Amino acid sequence: MLGNENKFLIIMRHANAIKYNPALSDFQRDLTEQGIHQANLSANFLANYPHLIPQLIISSSAKRALHTAEIVADKLNLPYNIIDIKDTLYSGDLNTYIDTIYQVDDEISRLMILGHNPSISMLSYLLTNKEVNKMKTASMLGLEIMNNKWLNFDLKPKKTLFFFSPE
Repeated sequence: MLGNENKFLIIMRHANAIKYNPALSDFQRDLTEQGIHQANLSANFLANYPHLIPQLIISSSAKRALHTAEIVADKLNLPYNIIDIKDTLYSGDLNTYIDTIYQVDDEISRLMILGHNPSISMLSYLLTNKEVNKMKTASMLGLEIMNNKWLNFDLKPKKTLFFFSPE
């Protein structure tokens, strides 16, 4: 049953990945040791906000993003089946990210979307009225959306709850 509760959105950029290597596709780049550490730090930070722990994590299908999502889920004791893998987020533009959030079931009140620059930074910039303009690796932005639906969430009043960067 759909309540009147507000929505909570956490925007996260994947953690630090290995440098580009022509022998490896960009899609297959995994996290570095530093990236694994960053993802753990971000998850530990989020654990301090139990009321914001995501019910759903939408992640790019790229290896580095998915690995970041798995670390976050593991640290927060969440089952991996709450990770919804979207191929479209790998090379998607800002509108792809917004449309993906529009399609989330309104029964979900706490959502994390995890992806790549420049789209993640553009989304953060748009939703914070230009306050957050650069999402470094493994950084997270927490927002409260003053609405009980995900459709048109970007047009509704919002409140920044936190910005965290492990760097």
